[in-house]
Amino acid sequence: PYGFRFVTRSRGPKDLDSKVSATSGTYFLGGRPGIGKTSLLHPWMAYLQQQGKHRFLFASAEQTHQEIVTDAAGFNLSDVIGEVPILITQDVNEIFAEADELDAEIVFIDSINKMGDSLYDTRDSGTNKIITTQRIVADGMGCEVIFGTRVDARGKTVETRKRSEPIPGKSHRLYIVISQVNADDEVHGAIESLHEVTGVFTMNDVPGYKSHRMVWAEGKNRAGATGVCAYFTMGKRGLEECDNPLEEDEQEVRR
Repeated sequence: PYGFRFVTRSRGPKDLDSKVSATSGTYFLGGRPGIGKTSLLHPWMAYLQQQGKHRFLFASAEQTHQEIVTDAAGFNLSDVIGEVPILITQDVNEIFAEADELDAEIVFIDSINKMGDSLYDTRDSGTNKIITTQRIVADGMGCEVIFGTRVDARGKTVETRKRSEPIPGKSHRLYIVISQVNADDEVHGAIESLHEVTGVFTMNDVPGYKSHRMVWAEGKNRAGATGVCAYFTMGKRGLEECDNPLEEDEQEVRR
């Protein structure tokens, strides 16, 4: 229901209702800089609006409001962005507050690499990203993470997770989090909290096709099997779903 299509060898693409079908949880979409992760969000939002879903929030730590609007206009998607609440922030607490105010069903975060948590200033970016991810995951499930402190082997006081507690009356929501990958193609944020996130997807180039991208469901995915779950090509309205170009080539050779 959230716009991804699943690709099989024999049947081609079909609507992927099982990959991102949860109404709560946290999914990561990772990839190298410039691969098209943010560009994918625009047509994804358009799809959601077509399905009658309008209660969502786009939180950006990467772009200004004007840059987001300009990019959407370049893809002929101004009508989509015009209906989307946009929050420019690098503090996850502002996202939680705005999402609660809007009663948002789905929150897009671009990206976790620039996002931090002002309540837990650990002065260590790695630790702060873990805490930020854990709080996003908890918020999606209507919970709050309770942290304590401990002294590590070097005598440094660090934040440590104690437990998650449900927040009475708080709604569950779905988070779609954009992230870059490290030198080992591991998704930042998700890899540190892999056992907690609902699913991890990575976007890569299709070998031999400069304008094509494929989205891969990683091993950590509670919603379904691993493997390529969608193919996209750059079109007039941004990244648009397409058939597997490699499979099309094979069919053409057979002819």
